[in-house]
Amino acid sequence: VNGSPVGPLSSYTFDNITSDMTISAMFTVLAEEEQPVEEFNGSITLAWDRPDDDAIAGYNIYYGRSETNYKESPKEVTTSPVDTQIEIANLEPGQVYLFSVTSHDGNGYESDYSEEISFQIAESYHNISASVLPVETGSIQSSSGGFECRNNCAGEFAAGTSPVFTITPDNGYLISDVLVNGSSAGPVSNYTFDNIAADQTISAHFTQKQYTVTASAGTGGSITPSGNTVVSHGESISYTIAANTGYEIADVTVNGSPVGPLSSYTFDNI
Repeated sequence: VNGSPVGPLSSYTFDNITSDMTISAMFTVLAEEEQPVEEFNGSITLAWDRPDDDAIAGYNIYYGRSETNYKESPKEVTTSPVDTQIEIANLEPGQVYLFSVTSHDGNGYESDYSEEISFQIAESYHNISASVLPVETGSIQSSSGGFECRNNCAGEFAAGTSPVFTITPDNGYLISDVLVNGSSAGPVSNYTFDNIAADQTISAHFTQKQYTVTASAGTGGSITPSGNTVVSHGESISYTIAANTGYEIADVTVNGSPVGPLSSYTFDNI
């Protein structure tokens, strides 16, 4: 403003103008955000015959997915006339790629394209081993189906996928921990292997639910066992109620409800 910088403002007000003024706006091109390059684990070895031409200085390797204009520019350039094969990595499994090679001399002249090769990159798989401890106390199941484990088992999953596993305890059990590749992930009910690139392991550990039975007797008698008793899911426990001399059992309550003047009571299959 009037030749002096005022910063990158989006508005400016001239107050109480009493003379000529100038205002000039300058702009700069925003830097484009760099996009991440997607990586794949497919690869091939491409080989070709060396042409009978002493002027050859190297080779241009063209390739790309079948729906692209892959001959627009070479993906690889070699500078040795005797090396006639190359390892090409970062190819997407399951996709069809086209390949062609040209030779070039030291002056930049390039030969015609070789015969075009079409090749589908094979899917690669990794093994996921699962275990349930103790066996038959719960299950590990993949969301994609076809994989349910109740003891020790394993399955193959395509590289680059992210299978989700659901951990489910049987009735009367709780998830105590889930180990992934030997490290604790906590008592989680779901676990996702992100973009798998190697064999994996998952182990679900379950523990039986436990409950506390609290027994007490009023004046004039006893209940055996008394106090707090811890029992596991599905267990049964019996109590004996006895009156002292000169007393009789008036009533027994179970979970707050009267059940009558019983001399014994059994909790079945807690």
